[in-house]
Amino acid sequence: MNLNQINKKWIFFCLIVVAQFSLVFYTIYHYHSISNSETILKFRLQGYDPKDFFRGDYLRIRFKDNVIKTEQYVEDNQYYIHFKEDSTGCAIPDYFDNEQTENSIQAKVKYYSFDSTANISYPFNKVWMNQEDCKKAERIINKALRDNRKDAYALVAVKNGEGVLKDVEIEGIPLKKLVKDFDEEPLPLDPTEENTTDSQTEVVPPFATPDTLPNETPQTEDLSN
Repeated sequence: MNLNQINKKWIFFCLIVVAQFSLVFYTIYHYHSISNSETILKFRLQGYDPKDFFRGDYLRIRFKDNVIKTEQYVEDNQYYIHFKEDSTGCAIPDYFDNEQTENSIQAKVKYYSFDSTANISYPFNKVWMNQEDCKKAERIINKALRDNRKDAYALVAVKNGEGVLKDVEIEGIPLKKLVKDFDEEPLPLDPTEENTTDSQTEVVPPFATPDTLPNETPQTEDLSN
């Protein structure tokens, strides 16, 4: 192997490293560019099976308002979703098209003809944190969603048709702060872990003796006839 071949390999290796670092820096810059946008939309969260939240190093959240009624058939594709605000200030999908506006977000739309609805798959449905915090955050979110009085929502920054998840808040308190404060409190009992044994059921020991068997009234046969 001559010197020219070695130099070419090193140059190729350096180009790959530079390209990888450039991609990482661009991704970080792009995220912060959108995250610093003044346009913030508020999305209500929806609960489901607690076991479906936790996914390793992130929580997968689901949004309550992700359906648009439409009588016109549309192909499954990426569209710009346009929103209106309800009385609580939350973003409600109004309509979708191919035109980008200041508060529109590009997302995948899937049409269902049986009920004339277009379901939206938002691209910002992951909350990244370490696994230990994920477990706590999962229980905090589910407890809030089970209590209809609790206001649980996601804050999404919007810029140039893209949206990034800034934070998840419950009653105006950031999820990460709730997780941090949750360290000193015992974890609530998971409903799936509750004892379902009937209190009236009498359990017989595996090595039962006459003294430990349940009291039963002996049945006698009538011999009078």
